Amino acid sequence: TLDSLGRQAYPGFSLVVVDNASTDNSLALVAEKHPGVRILRMNANRGPSAARNAALKESKTDLVFLSDNDITAIPDMLSLLVAELRKSANTAICAPRVLYSDGKTIQSDGVLLHYIAMSMPRHRRMAVADVHDMNPKIHPCSSGGMMLVDKSKIGSTDFYDEDYFFGWDDVEFSYRLSLRGYNSITVPAAAICHKEKSWGTKRSFYQFRNRWYFLLINYSGKTLLLISPMLVIYEFSLLFFMLFKGEVGTYLRAMMDVIRHLGEIGGKRRLVQAKRVRKDAELLTTGDIYIEKGLIAKAWLTPFVRLVNRMFDLHWKIIKPLL
Repeated sequence: TLDSLGRQAYPGFSLVVVDNASTDNSLALVAEKHPGVRILRMNANRGPSAARNAALKESKTDLVFLSDNDITAIPDMLSLLVAELRKSANTAICAPRVLYSDGKTIQSDGVLLHYIAMSMPRHRRMAVADVHDMNPKIHPCSSGGMMLVDKSKIGSTDFYDEDYFFGWDDVEFSYRLSLRGYNSITVPAAAICHKEKSWGTKRSFYQFRNRWYFLLINYSGKTLLLISPMLVIYEFSLLFFMLFKGEVGTYLRAMMDVIRHLGEIGGKRRLVQAKRVRKDAELLTTGDIYIEKGLIAKAWLTPFVRLVNRMFDLHWKIIKPLL
C-alpha cells in the first residue's frame, strides 16, 4: 500500500501511517522500508474510525486521502480525485473505483443505499471490460475505507463516529455529509485494487448493531414510520437466517446493545437531524440487496430472497412520494 501511494503522480503530498496500537512488527517494517513516512501512534486499538479521525485532525492540509492498509492504487489516482473534487465547492468526498485484487473485477463503483439500510455497491462482481460508463457519479455514500476528504467541509462534530468501531463507519460518515447537502462522488478512472477478505458471519455483531445505530440516528421520523412494515419483515428474515446459521445469540446481543445505548443514540440523532438539508427520499432507493453467494448456498433460499426484494420494491414505490 505504501509503495503504491508513494508512487502517486500528484505533486506535494505526505504519507502518514496511523498505528492502532499494533502488536506485531508493523512499525519496524515501515521504518525500514519507508523511513520518510510519519507515524502517528494511537494509545489503544479503538478501531478504524478513531484512526481516521486522528489522521483528519493531525493533517496540515484540507485534502486528506484516507486509506486502508490493503490497497494498491494506479499512479494518477490521487490526481484524478483532486481534480474532480475541485470542480465543485459542494463536493466533500471523492472516492476511487474499487477493484478486487485481480484488477479485472469491480468491488464497488460507489454505493447506493437501500431504504432498509443495506448498502448496494454499484457494479459489484462485474467485469471491468463490461462497464463502459466512466463518468464520475454522485452517490449517497462511499465505502471501503478509501476516499479523498475535504475536511474544510467537516464541522467540529462531524468526524467519524467512533462508536461504530468496525463496519458501517465509512457509509455513515459519508451519508451524514450527504444529508448536510454535500456531494460524495465516485471517479471510476481513479482505480485501486483492494485485497479481498472472506468474513462470513464473523463481523455480524457490529454489522447488526451499527446498522440500527445508522437507522435511528440518520433517518427522519417519518421515514422510520413508513418503512417500519418492511423493517419488521427484514428483521424476522434476518433472525431466521441467523437461527439457520446457529448464531441467533449474536443477533440478540447486538439488539440488546442498541437498546442499552438508546439515550446516546438519541443525542446523536438530534445533532444530525438539526443539520440535515436533504430528505431521505433524495438519498435512499430500492433494488436487489446484495448478498454474497456463500451466505445463501441453499437453493430454496434464493427464491425467498427474490420474493422479499420484490415486496421491498413495491413498498418503496408506494411510500416514496410521501417522504
